[in-house]
Amino acid sequence: MQNMQKYKVNGVKFFFEDLKMMKREDELIGCKTASKLNASAKAVFIDLHFEVNDLGCTSEDFKIKDAAKKSGLKSSTYYQGFNYLREHGYIEEVVVGYKSVYRIRNYALYNQSQEEQVTNSKIPFSYFRIPYILRGSTVLPDLVASSDSRGITLLLEWLNGLTRELSKRFEKVDEYALSRLFNKLKERLNRSAKRVRQFLETIKPVLNIEMNGVKERKPKADRVARVRKSITQVVCKSISVSFNESCVQINDDYNKVRENEAKMRKETLNKLYTLNVALKKRDKRDIETVYKQEVVKVAKTIVSDKSRYYFMVQTTQVALEEIEEYIKKTSKKINNIGALYRTKLRAAVEDWLSRRDIEYINDDQAVGSIDTNFFNEILTG
Repeated sequence: MQNMQKYKVNGVKFFFEDLKMMKREDELIGCKTASKLNASAKAVFIDLHFEVNDLGCTSEDFKIKDAAKKSGLKSSTYYQGFNYLREHGYIEEVVVGYKSVYRIRNYALYNQSQEEQVTNSKIPFSYFRIPYILRGSTVLPDLVASSDSRGITLLLEWLNGLTRELSKRFEKVDEYALSRLFNKLKERLNRSAKRVRQFLETIKPVLNIEMNGVKERKPKADRVARVRKSITQVVCKSISVSFNESCVQINDDYNKVRENEAKMRKETLNKLYTLNVALKKRDKRDIETVYKQEVVKVAKTIVSDKSRYYFMVQTTQVALEEIEEYIKKTSKKINNIGALYRTKLRAAVEDWLSRRDIEYINDDQAVGSIDTNFFNEILTG
């Protein structure tokens, strides 16, 4: 069994395919006929990942002014970036339960493991996490103010690289570090050493930057005679980049439970989406709380990973089938989805526990897999 990594990033998913898209857009900068993502559009695109669920959809009560306030960006900047993303198809407006919500393009597609994919696209399930502390910090507002589109992409690249570093085994957070030559940074960002140092200073609320091989370079004697004021330059050979400690948290013993919980939460939201049940932020919080209280609490008492997984899959799918049947029979609007979800989950859990010794004690017993048709409906809808 592979050892768990000691730390993990405390943040939201950002998919590697979207990072690749941003890098391609950076290559188009300077081409007058090409569409490109400017700094404000990139910043808003990143910030929307703090607003969406596992299917890439905002809640029905999403408001741009509220999101702008949380992000630290000016409202005018957020509106500008948001409108650009809509006009160019990076986000789209969809209707769920007669309510309009916004959806990040391809988020649901990228947020599938190989087993969950229902198409032949075979898109790799690859993502990293954007730390929660980025939102509301000065990092994105300052990068937008300086129109630093390339800098935003480079920040994401470093977050991706540092996330991969966490798979190694070190004791301290700052030991998980990336090393970059300073001259290469000047080429990558296409700017002077002074502006590179300004960029590094800007991102310090999220990433720790350590200068290596720093020395002073004094002007040559003949140059001193030609200019009125001699300037001593500070030269840096390379830098080390590491996470701010606030970006990460220590993994706990229930990592597997949390992974399964996230998968079942995605399953639940997906099913409710196909049933045209519009969810407010409060409803999503209620669903998460109910699942923790009714299922996760029991799952943590099951020793076997396989039995625990079977338990979480079976009870979730039974509860969702019961909710679907209830909606089709009554045709009534659900005023309290949290209460209904609790009722159906509790019944499914009690049924599972009553038959556990007979049907679920054997880990080798086969059970049904997650219904991937749910994803087919939303991706083609």
